[in-house]
Amino acid sequence: MKTKICVYDTDFIYGKKFCNAAMRIMGSKYIFMYFKDIKSLNEFKVENDVKAIITNSNHIEEVRELDVDFYYILTENDQGFLKEGKIKYIYKYQKINKILEAIDGDIKKMKDSLKIANEKKSKLIVIYAPEKFKDYELVTKKFIKAMSKKNNILYVRTEEYENYKGNIGFSNLIYQFKEDNLTMSSIKHEIINDNVLGVDILHSVAYPEDYNVINNMDFCNILNQIRDIEYEYVIVSLDESYVKNQYLFIDSDRIILIREPDMKVANIFKSYIKSQNSKELKKITEIVIDKNDKNQIKDLVKGLTNG
Repeated sequence: MKTKICVYDTDFIYGKKFCNAAMRIMGSKYIFMYFKDIKSLNEFKVENDVKAIITNSNHIEEVRELDVDFYYILTENDQGFLKEGKIKYIYKYQKINKILEAIDGDIKKMKDSLKIANEKKSKLIVIYAPEKFKDYELVTKKFIKAMSKKNNILYVRTEEYENYKGNIGFSNLIYQFKEDNLTMSSIKHEIINDNVLGVDILHSVAYPEDYNVINNMDFCNILNQIRDIEYEYVIVSLDESYVKNQYLFIDSDRIILIREPDMKVANIFKSYIKSQNSKELKKITEIVIDKNDKNQIKDLVKGLTNG
């Protein structure tokens, strides 16, 4: 089945011309359809699986109400390819081939990423607090210990200063990945057993700037390769960055959102997830820390492993 891409522009001549040219160039892979009003586009989106919407800057807020994987905004000024979450800004007055190549590349990357994720042996759980609090690490370790009682797990730490100046950990995997030399053997070499927690653990980077060597997609791809090792669960403790972890949120099987009762920033995070892909909201299990509930973590683990 061909992927559907919608073009929304009040300029009828440009919109139809764009769709006709796009169909000639990439009609074997995509169906490009033109809409001159948001109501018609919305009605079509309800009945069809639309991957992307192409429009101009006047209609950004309108199209964001429609849940698709990519929004492409055609701009009057040439600023290269700028990306903000699911929105990519593309110069309007360039060869249409260049525009279509950018769109095709994004959709291919997304499909490849989802294919990789679906083939993994290990389920991926990410633990995220949009704002770290005093007992965050204590709560996380309780969760890890509870999960490990009946499951074979790997605990991955990715917080920037968790493994400062460490010799073994995520930094080595980053440089092996950049050299196209990341293997199962090299991943296993960086995994050690934590005697206190009683689980296998992969520590974070030696220096925070090591994360600058890779982009957000690379970060996700490294963690997806780690999932090839035969654990039942790979559990990743994340830092506070929304954007750095954006592809990992998509590939994860479950997002554990941990917060204290008065932490309003959690709502900002959920709004961010919705703006990226509202389908990921159903993955979120939100835990509001209650120090008086001694069974809170136990009940969380029971719900995850049974559901």
